[in-house]
Amino acid sequence: MNQDGFGFHVCIRSAIGDAARKIILESLRFGSFTLSTGGQSHYYFELEGLFSDLSKLTPIARCIYNNVGVPHDGELILAGPAMGALPLLYQAHLLNERHPHVEAKIISVFKNGEIRRPKILSMYSPVVLIDDVFSTGASLYRTMTACMTLGLYNFQEALVVVTRNMDAARKFSSLMHLFSLFAADDLVREGV
Repeated sequence: MNQDGFGFHVCIRSAIGDAARKIILESLRFGSFTLSTGGQSHYYFELEGLFSDLSKLTPIARCIYNNVGVPHDGELILAGPAMGALPLLYQAHLLNERHPHVEAKIISVFKNGEIRRPKILSMYSPVVLIDDVFSTGASLYRTMTACMTLGLYNFQEALVVVTRNMDAARKFSSLMHLFSLFAADDLVREGV
């Protein structure tokens, strides 16, 4: 990790990381695409289809969970945008075998501002933000804002599967540590 807080976890040096990388590469599409941010791109990660297949979702979620800074006991809040991160959040929560004394709670934030959350949350619990693809950071900013409206400010880090925009990621990392499993540029070079 460099000094500005932005870094890449290297889950790819393991069997589970290799499986996750292969799955993400299979989701890479080339062509002309309009992204949810409104920008144009010659490539797109079609991850939505992966999230309905547990055999493909599990290695990715395991890489994320293996990189979450988990407390020894107590409560951990996993928060993310409902569309991109919700399957990852639930799957990461289910992969709790390494930390049976930690209760992971899920907060999902929808684009329309709706927040789904457990009824009881401790304002002192660490919060980890999770998303699938980081482009501008808008989804993570929206998630962070929603958490703050709930009185949650103990942000530990943000974890994303793929980072498309390094400049935006570095800017976001001025707020908290941002870790990405994969860089889009590397995957695109590999997928060509």
